[in-house]
Amino acid sequence: DSNRAPVVLLLGVIAAVVLVKNYMDEPQKQLEQRAVECVEEFPVMVMKLSLMISSGMILREAWFTATESTKGQLHELMASSCTRMTNGMSDIEAIRKFGYESNSKEMKRFATDVVQGIEKGSSELVDILVRQSEELWELKKQMMLQKGEKASAKLLVPTALMFAGLLLVVVSSAMMGQGI
Repeated sequence: DSNRAPVVLLLGVIAAVVLVKNYMDEPQKQLEQRAVECVEEFPVMVMKLSLMISSGMILREAWFTATESTKGQLHELMASSCTRMTNGMSDIEAIRKFGYESNSKEMKRFATDVVQGIEKGSSELVDILVRQSEELWELKKQMMLQKGEKASAKLLVPTALMFAGLLLVVVSSAMMGQGI
């Protein structure tokens, strides 16, 4: 029993370290997951914004309308920026905070471009939004292709196992038919 005590203690320390590391990494994983979810919905929102602003709607009004039509994490981020705008924060500062809180380089860049577009004038804002929308759709397409490749790679092992099982059944029945 005295020989097992150091081993048990070492295993306990290792388990504690693993648990603490997982606990410490969880917030970062959640932030990364939120960024991925937002980027998936983001191109649609940017396209809506560009359409609404090009049709004559002001940015604040378009932002509130686009917020109502989004879902998930992006909706929460946009809703908090709408709350800030309603509570007296400037549109520019609320959009800047939106980009910062997103934890996504694409959304930070979007927020920076929108702020610059507001400062330069609304005619350039529409052009900026259209360009951003095209780039984000391309990014989303690339992300979906990567997800498809990962999914097909995950299916490779089960497919190979099924093929091996089927081959085993065919070979064994052939051997039984031959009397081997």
